[in-house]
Amino acid sequence: MAYQVGIRRKAQKQIDRMQERDRERVLEAALALGEDPRPRDAAKMRGTGNLQEWRVRVGRDYRVIYRIDDEAREVLILEAGHRQGIYG
Repeated sequence: MAYQVGIRRKAQKQIDRMQERDRERVLEAALALGEDPRPRDAAKMRGTGNLQEWRVRVGRDYRVIYRIDDEAREVLILEAGHRQGIYG
């Protein structure tokens, strides 16, 4: 059974500002989290104080940060962007 994928307004704005090629790849990766919210290359975020947050790499330079709610079967995209600016 698939998870519902939601995108916070902040993440949507970050995605909208990307170049088209990068935007397509990031959106594809974000929507794929609905089928598998814990893909092989996903990792729990450390150092954020919130162990409920995960991140997944998109190519070499982009990251998607998200939260999983297993009970509601939802994935919420919190942030998306270049790795140099996403963790700040």
